[in-house]
Amino acid sequence: MEEFSPAICHLCGKESILVSAFLGVCGECIQNDFPRALPFLKTAHRIARKYLGMPPAPPGGKPICTLCGNRCGKGGKSFCGLIEEGRRLAGTARKGLLEWYYDPLPSNCVASFVCPEKRPGRENLAVFYGGCNFSCLFCQNWHHHSLLEQKIPLTSVEDLEKAVHGKVACLCFFGGDPIPQIPHALALARRLKDRLRICWEANGAAHSRILKEMFQLSLESGGILKFDLKAFDERLHYALTGVSNR
Repeated sequence: MEEFSPAICHLCGKESILVSAFLGVCGECIQNDFPRALPFLKTAHRIARKYLGMPPAPPGGKPICTLCGNRCGKGGKSFCGLIEEGRRLAGTARKGLLEWYYDPLPSNCVASFVCPEKRPGRENLAVFYGGCNFSCLFCQNWHHHSLLEQKIPLTSVEDLEKAVHGKVACLCFFGGDPIPQIPHALALARRLKDRLRICWEANGAAHSRILKEMFQLSLESGGILKFDLKAFDERLHYALTGVSNR
């Protein structure tokens, strides 16, 4: 079994394996002394984002994208990395920056215990998007950044529709996160909702009108909408993801 070394909180001096050495502060100080903890959190996220070639925070100014709560302005690169100098690289109804594959059912779906298609023999068309509107320090799918770095492969809705064969029972969008490229995902889901179950694995940080359509598509097709909630407390949420959950 792997052993974890304890780290020390720079604010209260607590030493524990529950303290993140990279953040440098403990959960209690983040919640109870947030103004003093914030500089440590910003430094950690700035280092992580720089390593990935991403901006440290959502660019300010008049929003040019309102898909999520980050509301990125025009200058530089968007927080998700899909918009540069006002130009969207992917995530339109025409093209998506993604990888896709067939995942035999029952797959590793986090909602498999309520999935109507959990019996073996069918397949899930898994669509993995590059880019995310969060910047989770402990992301398990951090390799989605390689798609952003290479800016390929770009895939059309039509190409994905052609990938559907007789054994495909459901369509699952994840990533990264589907929210930054939601126009592409919705365009495909609308085409296939009468043939496949539409499922989502997303952080839920999208405009309410978008969330309503995602929910409706899953409801009508018999699919599942799964939100990966990072933290209820806004201060802890910022520590983990680099952005607010409001």
